[in-house]
Amino acid sequence: MKIIYLILILFAAVACKSVCQNEAINKREVKIEMKTKNKKSRMLGTNLYAKIPKEYTYNYKTGHYENDSQQSINFLERQNESYFEMKEAFYSFSESATYGNTGLTSKEIQLGANEGYLIENINQQTKKNEITLLLGDEKYIGIVKAYAHYKDTLSIKKQKEVLLSIHYDLKNQFDPLESFPVTFDRSITKLDFLKQAIGNIIFTQEGESLKEAYEKCYLSFEKIGADLVSGSTSSTKEMTKFAKLMVGIKTKKYQFTSPEFTEVKINQFDVLLFDSFFTSEDKKGIYYQAMFSYNDNPLAILTGVSFVDREEWRDKFIRTAESVKFTIDPKLLK
Repeated sequence: MKIIYLILILFAAVACKSVCQNEAINKREVKIEMKTKNKKSRMLGTNLYAKIPKEYTYNYKTGHYENDSQQSINFLERQNESYFEMKEAFYSFSESATYGNTGLTSKEIQLGANEGYLIENINQQTKKNEITLLLGDEKYIGIVKAYAHYKDTLSIKKQKEVLLSIHYDLKNQFDPLESFPVTFDRSITKLDFLKQAIGNIIFTQEGESLKEAYEKCYLSFEKIGADLVSGSTSSTKEMTKFAKLMVGIKTKKYQFTSPEFTEVKINQFDVLLFDSFFTSEDKKGIYYQAMFSYNDNPLAILTGVSFVDREEWRDKFIRTAESVKFTIDPKLLK
């Protein structure tokens, strides 16, 4: 079900939390240092390497690599999930997909030692050519989306060259939050990085699976404010609705003792806070959610949930939220 949902998002290229377009970040001031391998650069926050033109720079606001001609390439990944299942679902879905797309084509390709699956179409709503590349194995999915005006054949050709240069290396050691405009002190909870799924980083106790963590304790940190697939951006007001929706979904399972949101200041940030103990069947826990924004730029949602030692974990979640800080100059978020 998760895979089908992701496919719907990728084909539609419009997420529910992406409503309006904001002014793009000043990309000229963003300088990214990336590890290189065989003349390729590692794409920020991923295990993906590509030969990408120098004019493409990373936009912290949209999560895309962009140039001055409104062309963009986005590099995403999902860990602990099967590329082969995703590919089969994509193949089946592409047979009947519409979503305002025309000229939809798909084919398997070889990327060095890796197999890949390429989908291309023209989106009639945006007038952009969209290319999607999937690659991976049983426990990893790399997803790359490229956008250019459908009449700009030269740019489309160059983007295809970028996609055909891609490979992945899972031996990398890097900060999973490096592509976020904000970060936090991970030593407070001492939770381990478990997985990344389209801008949502999940931390659990050492050795626990996600299923086990959902029944015990976990922390998630989700990049918000931009649809990481299409790059369209949203205001703080729109993301506030999204944050409240997240809690609203939980009320079907959790009975909260303090079901109210509060607006607070934490460091430089405006924060929409939900902090409540809850009961669920025969269990008791803590649900802590903080949405961070700055000058009407929604940045991230930190969510901590624990069914064990809830007073202790509530304190850790609070101190973690208080440690959130910028990794970039906030002036770039204009």
